[in-house]
Amino acid sequence: MQFIPNASLSVAAFLDPAGLEKAAGVITNARSKGWLSPRAKSDLAVREFLDWMGTYNPQASLRDQDNVAGYERAQARVEVLKKCGDNLTRANVMKQAASLDLELGMLRPGIKIKTSPTDYQPIKQLFLMRFDGKEWVPCGDTISD
Repeated sequence: MQFIPNASLSVAAFLDPAGLEKAAGVITNARSKGWLSPRAKSDLAVREFLDWMGTYNPQASLRDQDNVAGYERAQARVEVLKKCGDNLTRANVMKQAASLDLELGMLRPGIKIKTSPTDYQPIKQLFLMRFDGKEWVPCGDTISD
């Protein structure tokens, strides 16, 4: 078995340059839903992400996972700022960022953003995926720490 880090799961950025046939069978972990398959497009959150990409980042490759990662991070940041209200001091931003408990649409069901004043690690669940030579295919259920 060959494993690659989550940061390298982008088909466009990492697997295409290496050769898709060479990557077949590789396993990685992920947190986000798939968004490229026709059946994924029936998911409201996936459609919202694709619409957003079409409006604000139309030149980007949808095959690049970094786009969905940035989208998720921006959604979490928006939630922090909403929780801050009019008090946008550093102390309050940090306080709100250290008390998150939310689900984002592009995260796979069961995977949450959760922080506390003693634990800043926002995501503690993942699932495994195997590359079939064309796309990533989930293999197994969500795993928690």
